[in-house]
Amino acid sequence: FNMCGNMASIVTPLVIGVILANTQSFDFAILYVGSMGLIGLISYLFIVGPLDRITLTSSAA
Repeated sequence: FNMCGNMASIVTPLVIGVILANTQSFDFAILYVGSMGLIGLISYLFIVGPLDRITLTSSAA
C-alpha cells in the first residue's frame, strides 16, 4: 500500500489540474478527492482486513 499512496501523491495533482483546465471549477476536483478517499477506505476494509498485534516472547537461553 505504500506504493499506492506514493503513486496517488503523484497522480492526484495532475488529475486535478486536468479537471480544472477542462471544467474551470473545483466541483469535480473535490468529487475526485472524495472518491479516492472512499476507494482507500473500501480497499483498507476489504483487502487489508483486521490487523493483529504481534506479541514477542522472550526465548529461554
